[in-house]
Amino acid sequence: GGGGGGAREGEGHHSCAVVRVRAVAAGAASLRLRAGTLCSQQDVLQRSVALSSHVPPPEAAVRLCAPAETARKGDPSLPAEHLEFSNLPSALVRAAAGDDSSLRPRIDATTRLLAVEFVGGRLEGGRVVPGARPHSLVVALRCHAPHEQRVRVHHAPSNFSLSFSVVCSPPLRPVQHACEHDAVRGAEQRGRCPVPLSLGSNGSFRLRGLWPGAGVAAEELPPEEAPAAALADLSTADVSPPCGGDGACEGEWEVAVRGSKLGPARVAFSVAGHPSCASLPVAVRVRHAGFVAACPSSQLALGASMRCHALPAAVAESGAATDPAATARMLDGATFEWRTEGGLAVVEPPAAASASREAPRLGEAQGTAARESAASVVVTGIATGRASLRLRASSAPDEYTDSLAVLVRPRLRLATPPELQAAHADPPVVPPNATVQLEVEPSADAEARRWLLCDSYDAAGEPVVAHGAASVGGSVLRVGEAAGSVCVRAASDATSGDRAVDAGPTLEGRLLVEVAPIAQVRLLAPTAPPPLTKEAYAALHGDVTTDTGATAIAAAAARATRAPATGGQEVGGALQLVAGAETLVCGAAFDAVGRRMLPSSLPEGWLSLSAWPPGGASVRRVHQPGLADGSCAMVRADERALALSEDGTPSSYLFASSRLARPAAATFSHLARAPAGPAAARGQSQRHDP
Repeated sequence: GGGGGGAREGEGHHSCAVVRVRAVAAGAASLRLRAGTLCSQQDVLQRSVALSSHVPPPEAAVRLCAPAETARKGDPSLPAEHLEFSNLPSALVRAAAGDDSSLRPRIDATTRLLAVEFVGGRLEGGRVVPGARPHSLVVALRCHAPHEQRVRVHHAPSNFSLSFSVVCSPPLRPVQHACEHDAVRGAEQRGRCPVPLSLGSNGSFRLRGLWPGAGVAAEELPPEEAPAAALADLSTADVSPPCGGDGACEGEWEVAVRGSKLGPARVAFSVAGHPSCASLPVAVRVRHAGFVAACPSSQLALGASMRCHALPAAVAESGAATDPAATARMLDGATFEWRTEGGLAVVEPPAAASASREAPRLGEAQGTAARESAASVVVTGIATGRASLRLRASSAPDEYTDSLAVLVRPRLRLATPPELQAAHADPPVVPPNATVQLEVEPSADAEARRWLLCDSYDAAGEPVVAHGAASVGGSVLRVGEAAGSVCVRAASDATSGDRAVDAGPTLEGRLLVEVAPIAQVRLLAPTAPPPLTKEAYAALHGDVTTDTGATAIAAAAARATRAPATGGQEVGGALQLVAGAETLVCGAAFDAVGRRMLPSSLPEGWLSLSAWPPGGASVRRVHQPGLADGSCAMVRADERALALSEDGTPSSYLFASSRLARPAAATFSHLARAPAGPAAARGQSQRHDP
């Protein structure tokens, strides 16, 4: 209405109405306004206003990682964690995406520790892609240092706020380990060296950082220097300690891994779904745990020999034949030097200086050396007393040393009965529970010979009954489990036609048999020996008495110990083969002081032969007269098996062990290509030699 105050015509009076709206649910709504006058029943104003109501998102907890020490703090190129918030006011979304910084939502955060920025786009599979969703906002977070804080984003025009908590954890890092030469590296470089792992052994190391329960994955990176993967059985286990009362703690992981090949390796550790947690590369170097000089015994008889091996420390206690594949792999890339001191001499491979001096003689103590890269040597006792065998193993850049004390004892000769003291041949040695054929061919003048147990004699010549569970049936001697000597005697009734010349038995003498466990298995490449005549026997074992009875016993002992393989040549560290041709190899058993076991006394199947790697060489069992079944085999290898590996070391091995001996008694030789010429011809001839 008008009036009062001289209002001009056409001027109206305006009214203001305040409408308060409270959202009771999230979503879109429409507010319609109608206005009328008291004078008219019709609305003079109708207006509709679109409204949208939003519920603040629940407070999220975000985990991210601080950069590594080497990263530049605040670098915008560092990976960030991203959060996407949905169902936000459009005004807030527009303001966050606009260019006017004064209109953007306010971020309440400790910016010196955490960088927060709004980014366009949407999240797909943890990555930001173009094309923002309506009423959605993506926030990028970059942590500068480990900490915890609560972040609030507030938009004043829409009176809308959202908040979330941030836990920034330390980056993943190896637990510091000691390095060689740390004393001269300085504090900055202390512990910064590849993690050492022993070849063929299970090892572990620890990582620290992140948070307990983080899913840490491990992956071996492609090798840079090594031609093949150097690690196996790689796994991680969360061993984080309980968190403190404030909940702030970091995780800890134990990494289990096995070194399968010498050389460097790299492992990358990452956390899936957390791009701010950079992948951690860890350098690893697989190296030898060491080598030991392994001999079958710490004692050796004067004039006897034994084969000693350089065994990796990881398999030294269990024996090379327990895991031939692991032993062969761990020998790759290593070279060896052997030295002896005192009454020992290296006889195979030949000593380095043997060409310029006389061969060692029995009774002369002197040191010898073998500098060839042989993994085994044969040593002989040349003088009684204490001696030592020293080993130096090299596997760049590492060197290992070991030594073994050996006592060289006088030749062990069992006391013999007085009537046989002139025939002082060494007694045959047999394993426990063995069967010995005492007489293969009955004597023509003593067809009724009988074999009986008798007393053995001690060092003073006194009789000692020590045969224990031994028994004689016909001409077969069966010994028991106990070690020691067994004495048998021969008694016969001489006959002339159908009538006995002498009714009483005639004692022809005694034979001593030594029972001892197998202490070492060695390989021989057999050669046919000449017939063992009386003269040959005398040359080998000393002059024999002319007494008929003693001569008969000596001949029986010679027949018992003789076998076609006794003239075989030691295979040594390398078995030379012609590719595609078969070579005969036989096993020989020795006791702890280097005496060879009677070949015919070994039971069937006593020897186990295997080639590594499988497929490169074949082993075919064959029978040899005079030897137990399973004592010999034909070995055939192809060109690949005889070739050297890339670092010039052998790639194939032949292992020999026995079920009657402990694993440490095993032996092995690497397979090598026979040189052209006579050696090749010998290999070809062996292919047809039964």
